[in-house]
Amino acid sequence: MPTNPFNSNDLGMLRSWASRGDKMAALLVRTFDTLRADAKEVHLARAATTANRTLSGLTNTNLDGITPVADDLILVKSQTDAKENGLYLAASGSWTRLKDDQGADVVRPGMLVDVREGTTLADTQWSCTSDTTVVGTNNITFAQLTTAVAQGALTPAAVNASAFSSFQEDFFLAAGGTLPPPLAKDLNNSATGDYVNDAPAGLYSLATAAVSEAQDAQLTFGNQLVIDPTKAPIFEARVRVNIPGATISADERWVVGLCSDHTNSEDSLDNTVSNVWFRGEGANLNILIEGDDGTTDTDDVDSTVDYADNVFVVFKIDMTTLSAVKMYIDGVQVATTLNLAALTSSNVLQPIFCYQRDAGTEINLLQVDWFRVVQGR
Repeated sequence: MPTNPFNSNDLGMLRSWASRGDKMAALLVRTFDTLRADAKEVHLARAATTANRTLSGLTNTNLDGITPVADDLILVKSQTDAKENGLYLAASGSWTRLKDDQGADVVRPGMLVDVREGTTLADTQWSCTSDTTVVGTNNITFAQLTTAVAQGALTPAAVNASAFSSFQEDFFLAAGGTLPPPLAKDLNNSATGDYVNDAPAGLYSLATAAVSEAQDAQLTFGNQLVIDPTKAPIFEARVRVNIPGATISADERWVVGLCSDHTNSEDSLDNTVSNVWFRGEGANLNILIEGDDGTTDTDDVDSTVDYADNVFVVFKIDMTTLSAVKMYIDGVQVATTLNLAALTSSNVLQPIFCYQRDAGTEINLLQVDWFRVVQGR
């Protein structure tokens, strides 16, 4: 029985209809693309190879005791020539690589493969560990995760610690509670940072006060830089901005995302060596995206999404591919990707939630419901 969960012909037809103005087809395509991106490329293979084999024919040679049928999805991971590894559809003749609905080979850094059957490899999960996966050019390698991650559940609660490192905070404490290391707050002048009492599911609030002065508040890892950009980190956070007027004032700004050292909350955000974050600034409601790898500095790109006062929004940064970092707002990918290809393992990062006010007396809040970061070991 075929185990390929996606029918590329059907998706290609939907894309064709969508390009001709079919609104329902366009909605289905957008939904599929969002789900596929959010699921971190999880594929369901019937079996996996255990050693080099000829990539043709419906035999169980080096296939962990499984005899495939036509169109079974097979994880080929043990070829003598590692460039041949990848996902294949079995056939009585030559096997073909699995392709997506746009005709591209389905093999990408960080993608996950669940193996369903086999004498020794049933119910195992594998991750593509190759940084570059040009078919026919690069060696393609897979590493087994010691404990499988549930499909679509690449979160700290589900990941295996031997394969991933993770940090998650839900801010459950009462006001006055002590932040768990390595979380640290930094406050300038009368600004405050604290847990919120009796907030359902927990909440942490960074706030400015009604005192006429510059005020700044931030939450970071206290410059404990532990997020390796080359390990395909994914950052997610649910936050809201609470303001008294129609917009923040012209001399205010906030950021949510990842950065290198940012010691003091009042320090210039533009002077961080490396960053990738969502930003709001000035008398408008625009959500901007920005990234700086020391070589390419991309500033003030309008996501075309506006934030709503006192309404929670979920931000997501997917750094699986550094040359095209994906930014999501409430599950929808921003059209522009960010090029951070110059980042290396020495450019380690930390989370940052920062609100800055240069002057005035506005009482504004940047509140964090939860955040999490997952990256490969």
